[in-house]
Amino acid sequence: MPNLQTVNEYNLTSAQSDFTISFDYQKQSYVSVKVEDAALVDVSSNYSGAFTDATTYQFQDSGGNPEQIPSGYRVTFTRDTDISDDLFTFVAGTVIRPDALGESLKTLRDYTEEKNDQTANVTINIANDAITTATNIATTKASEASASETAAAS
Repeated sequence: MPNLQTVNEYNLTSAQSDFTISFDYQKQSYVSVKVEDAALVDVSSNYSGAFTDATTYQFQDSGGNPEQIPSGYRVTFTRDTDISDDLFTFVAGTVIRPDALGESLKTLRDYTEEKNDQTANVTINIANDAITTATNIATTKASEASASETAAAS
């Protein structure tokens, strides 16, 4: 399945405040943001931000200054087109202009792309998160075994 680019995911290796949105969208309100800490806990409510232009989202503190998201966190931007949001209303007797019809069709296309792309992305994230969790458990158990061995040797 081709990547339809309705999701941008950043696994941070260094702190940053500005993120590029590489997919197109009809309204900024259709772009949702999720921030997860290193343990993959949703901490989105601790962060806010705004678009500085059509392709850049910046996290900001309460004073509007750039705020860094820490290294080890995951930031995900997802396009979620609301198909119930009537961009155009067609009623009997209305002249249907090509641009209005085109925008309505684009809304339906965007929605379909999102569902296909995001289903694939969720499946990949679940697998990656399971690997991360298993690795963390194995590391903890190895540390516990080493500590037990050291205590027994004493």
